[in-house]
Amino acid sequence: MAYNKKCYSPTLCMGRDGKTHTRFPALNLVTRQIMNRFAIVLTMILSVDAFGDFNYDRYEPASLETASANMYVDPRADYFIEAGEFKYLSAGLFTGNYRESLLETSQFIEKWVKALGHPEEYSTMFKYEVEIEQNGQLYWLPLQNGLVDAFATEVCGGCKVSLYIMTAGSIKQRRVFFINEFKAN
Repeated sequence: MAYNKKCYSPTLCMGRDGKTHTRFPALNLVTRQIMNRFAIVLTMILSVDAFGDFNYDRYEPASLETASANMYVDPRADYFIEAGEFKYLSAGLFTGNYRESLLETSQFIEKWVKALGHPEEYSTMFKYEVEIEQNGQLYWLPLQNGLVDAFATEVCGGCKVSLYIMTAGSIKQRRVFFINEFKAN
């Protein structure tokens, strides 16, 4: 049997390792959809403690540079959706700049919502981005709509802020992190 990387029938296919493998593409798709939904529910459960409060302990301290380096992105991909639940606590300086989310960021969020099976209303959950400086680098990070007013009130331009961020994926080679919570320093 010759190697066939596009073996779609539920038959035996020759893999790169020279061994035969049974392929069930439809089952793999269903299994992935179930696992994505399970991951979403598990994420929601793990992100809050027993009283429904934000669980700060789920966030690993890291710089944005380190968090970016931890994410593999195929250089050929226009979009990369992170299916894992990688959360970081990262401190930076708010530059005082904010903007409506760029069209490409909004399109990425729509793809992220669809790919992970989130409710459709999540696609409008990040209307604004804030600019953060860290180690001489500038990053634009989408901020949850529910945090916008508090962020504007509590964090002044040029002030330090601790960000509780989640890896979402990337647009081309630009990593995307969502701000889930913050603490003004």
